Amino acid sequence: MNIVNTFFLLVFTLGLVGCWDDNRTTLEAGADNRTTLEAGADNRTTLEAGADIAKNFWDPTFTQAATGGNGGTVTYSSATPGVATVNNAGLVEIVGVGTTVITASEAQTDNFSAQVDTYTITVSEGITMAISGDKLTATVNCGTCNATRTKSSWYLEGAYISDGLELILTTKNTSKEIKFKADVTNSLGGAETRTISIRVIGGVYSSGSAYYSGAAFAVLKNDGTVEVWGDAKSGGSNNNSATLTNVKTIYSSGSAFAALKNDGTVEVWGNAKFGGSNNNSATLTNVKTIYSNDGAFAALKNDGTVEVWGDAKFGGSNNNSATLTNVKNIYSNGVAFAALKNDGTVEVWGDANSGGSNNNSATLTNVKTIYSSEAAFAALKNDGTVEVWGHAKLGGSNNNSATLTNVKTIYSSGFSFAALKNDGTVEVWGHAKFGGSNNNSATLTNVKTIYSNDGAFAALKNDGTVEVWGNANSGGSNNNSATLTNVKTIYSNGAAFAALKNDGTVEVWGNANSGGSNNNSATLTNVKTIYSSGFASPSGSAFAALKNDGTVEVWGYPTIGGSNNNSATLTNVKTIYSNGSAFAALKNDGTVEVWGHASYGGSNNNSATLTNVAETYLDIKR
Repeated sequence: MNIVNTFFLLVFTLGLVGCWDDNRTTLEAGADNRTTLEAGADNRTTLEAGADIAKNFWDPTFTQAATGGNGGTVTYSSATPGVATVNNAGLVEIVGVGTTVITASEAQTDNFSAQVDTYTITVSEGITMAISGDKLTATVNCGTCNATRTKSSWYLEGAYISDGLELILTTKNTSKEIKFKADVTNSLGGAETRTISIRVIGGVYSSGSAYYSGAAFAVLKNDGTVEVWGDAKSGGSNNNSATLTNVKTIYSSGSAFAALKNDGTVEVWGNAKFGGSNNNSATLTNVKTIYSNDGAFAALKNDGTVEVWGDAKFGGSNNNSATLTNVKNIYSNGVAFAALKNDGTVEVWGDANSGGSNNNSATLTNVKTIYSSEAAFAALKNDGTVEVWGHAKLGGSNNNSATLTNVKTIYSSGFSFAALKNDGTVEVWGHAKFGGSNNNSATLTNVKTIYSNDGAFAALKNDGTVEVWGNANSGGSNNNSATLTNVKTIYSNGAAFAALKNDGTVEVWGNANSGGSNNNSATLTNVKTIYSSGFASPSGSAFAALKNDGTVEVWGYPTIGGSNNNSATLTNVKTIYSNGSAFAALKNDGTVEVWGHASYGGSNNNSATLTNVAETYLDIKR
């Protein structure tokens, strides 16, 4: 190798080394470029949730999907679901009045970090619902309405109950559809109607009936599980507790229970013959709600079809399942069912003599809602006329059909009907001894609403006075009419009435063994509401008054709840439930106190686990 070649080799080698060092510097500069990439993340496309929105309660659902973003999965949430709910497609449903913040969240991707944005929905017009104990209160928020010209009314499964902004809840309307309607006048003098539908869900449920010895309780707990006690044959014991989870609400027949789960399936227990067992569990899916009578159940599915089970004589089997489609609501008496369809026609099944068959199906059209006595039905039509069918002596036939016009709503005792007309007068029919006839029709005017028990009626008039008729031993006659003034509302059990007055005191009348007489009238003050047991019990009935301080007063037949030994611990009570023979008080701490007939729910061995009982809540739909 000569000197020149050596020189070139040296230069080449040095140059190569120099180039390699430069490349390393370039790669290090590349690391600086990674910093530039992170800076690029700061320049990502911003997620935009959208502009704030003003809505009212009756506006339809809408979608406000976020724009922008960098390809990450976007989910949505509502800060106040009681005002509006949102799904992961951005679809919003208004469910109440108030303000909520909708948050759109984009998940992190390989190149970009997560990000969120929000928008606000303000709902300033609509109806809000609040529940406290057994009282449901509506508030009408209508910025363009004349509040002094707003009329409010309540309906149970389509049937008118009462007027006003407050409704006292009972076990009869728990888990059923309650509709609140406000007829308002807008700022221009025009008439408008606002409605909201609610299901009151949660708490304590009971079974029990006049015709079965059994009586039991079932409590729905906050975790969706169920506790039961009482007569084992009536549902006070169950073998499917392991699968009784994720329960939404509970229904009962005379001696069985049916639990509707959040997935739309159904679990049953209790007397197998009367609904505590069913062979169609495989098809009991997609269930919307459940109805019952003394011995059977009927499940209305979301597609408008119906599944039934229980005693065939009570409607647990039907031959018209092929035509039981497009059903809107189902009504029942003691032994039969009547389904109101969306086209205003009616399908019936069950005991043929008690309304499970009818000869006037051709004229049962344009029906608005249906009422029942123990063994008959009465359909109120949209034109204010009435069609009846079922047991003729118990209201399934009437001789005053010509005058049964302009009817506002209908009430029933066990054996009769009373129609309240729009002019405040009353028409009655059914068993004459039990309210189907009255001698005070001339004074039955200016009636606000009507209450009943098995054998009598009591009409509350707009001036706060009361008119009664029916079986005298059931409260169809009273000796304290002179003091029955300033009445706020009336409660009943099987054979007696209790009137709660505006000053919080109570007047009673009817069968003495059933609470028509009481020895604690001096302490029956500051009463908030009244509950009853023993409906239709042959031995007697009882009342329990919940006072504003959370304590309880009881009276009536001692064995079925008219007396209790735990009065010292009956404090801090939120609400009370009952079956035919016992009471159960739900306290504010979620525990339960019971009293009454020990075999039928008045005593329980699972008091240690009767905690965290579900708060009653509202399932609201527009």
